[in-house]
Amino acid sequence: MVVTAHGLAGHKVLSQIKANCTRVLRERWPVFIGRPVWTSGGDCEFIDREEELERVIRYVDEAQDRVGREA
Repeated sequence: MVVTAHGLAGHKVLSQIKANCTRVLRERWPVFIGRPVWTSGGDCEFIDREEELERVIRYVDEAQDRVGREA
């Protein structure tokens, strides 16, 4: 997921997204009640240039699900 949140702390935005998604998951699928939904942490990158933004979007779109596997 690539999110813009100018003027906000990246980890705070990540925390809020995870909290809202957790709430919806638990409302719709009770199997998630009372157990962890996410792994710890998350990755926040601060993008300053358009080239960096293009690289991050390409990674999320094409490569993220292949991390740790052979191409």
